[in-house]
Amino acid sequence: MKKKYFVRWQFIKTTAVAVAVGGLALAVGSCMDDPSPVGSALLPPGDYLQIDSTTLAAQTSWSASAYVPSSVSGYLMIGRADGIQSWGMLRFTYLPDTLASATILSARLTLRGRYSFGDPGAPFSFRIHRALMEFATDSLTLDSVRAAGFYEPTSSPEAVFGSLVDTAEITAQLDTGLVAQWLRSTSDAPEYGMILEPTNMNVIRGFARFSLVDSTGPLLNITYRMTDTSSVDTAMFVLGLDRWVAALDDTSFATSTQRMYVRNGVAFRGIVGFDASSIPPHAAIHQAILSVTLDPSQSEFNNYTVDSLKAVFISQAGYEDLVYYINDPPSTVNGVTTYRFNISLIVQAWVRGSMPQQIALAGLDEESAFDEFVLNGVGAADSTLRPSLHVYYSVAQ
Repeated sequence: MKKKYFVRWQFIKTTAVAVAVGGLALAVGSCMDDPSPVGSALLPPGDYLQIDSTTLAAQTSWSASAYVPSSVSGYLMIGRADGIQSWGMLRFTYLPDTLASATILSARLTLRGRYSFGDPGAPFSFRIHRALMEFATDSLTLDSVRAAGFYEPTSSPEAVFGSLVDTAEITAQLDTGLVAQWLRSTSDAPEYGMILEPTNMNVIRGFARFSLVDSTGPLLNITYRMTDTSSVDTAMFVLGLDRWVAALDDTSFATSTQRMYVRNGVAFRGIVGFDASSIPPHAAIHQAILSVTLDPSQSEFNNYTVDSLKAVFISQAGYEDLVYYINDPPSTVNGVTTYRFNISLIVQAWVRGSMPQQIALAGLDEESAFDEFVLNGVGAADSTLRPSLHVYYSVAQ
């Protein structure tokens, strides 16, 4: 349905905005100020700007996996919960070669808790394996970590913990032979650290990561004896590299048209498509508001949830671009929570020929959480809950 509005030219403040999106120049014209009637009778009818509006119903919707590098995450995530498993990886660096010949008497890994997803009171456990390959790359996936040859099947004893508070500090005993191998590492025979395989159920825990600012991240504490003495010494190490990778056990939900699944951490994004061909190809887009509604019965949040989404531009090559728009504060009316995004620049690109006419919806905190936003799709039984796009535009007279 189209609606028409008439605004005098003298009350329009026009701005030109150019945004580079995957090599595509986006231009937008006009942002309206509130009009004043002063002098309106002096203008002929032909000087009125005609503003049209239309509401587009979404044509398609589904969910698609996306790659989110854990190198930018706020936590080191380890555990299993709600069909998700997350493996951690650690390598302590700057280990002195002066300890290469030392006898390692004991070794402990300490991690400081910062976050949890799932049942925070559930038992937590993991097993430590010797890493056999480099893991500090942004292309790492859980499938590659679990593939044969990535880590040594033999490992340290399983580290088992009971119910923990989210900020708990935990300590696991390490195999002294494993640590001795790290200390003897050379450029010809490098060591790659450890893989932390979760063995628990029902909770994923986030731990402080390595930092150059403070020493609250992973800690390696060893006691040792040099070959030429009987005295026992200790050493602590706090610098290193870390990563985590997570995956879902079941992704059959991805093809659903009834719902779009925005899964932080794993990460899945909702994709919604429109047909903007009803808007004249030379129209200037003044405002375009994308609205999507939440299915609270299927969503999962906790005290750490950042209740915000971003609408991501999809380039002509089909890739989700770095340009995105954060939703306005979500509103809840009669029990329906709606997220709205002003995506005027994206719609302007569409009417000028940019394809595909699709938007990816992602969690704003998708690198550092495991929240699940389940949004109503084009197949929602209640048509009022389906995604929609309300566009205000004008055509040069």
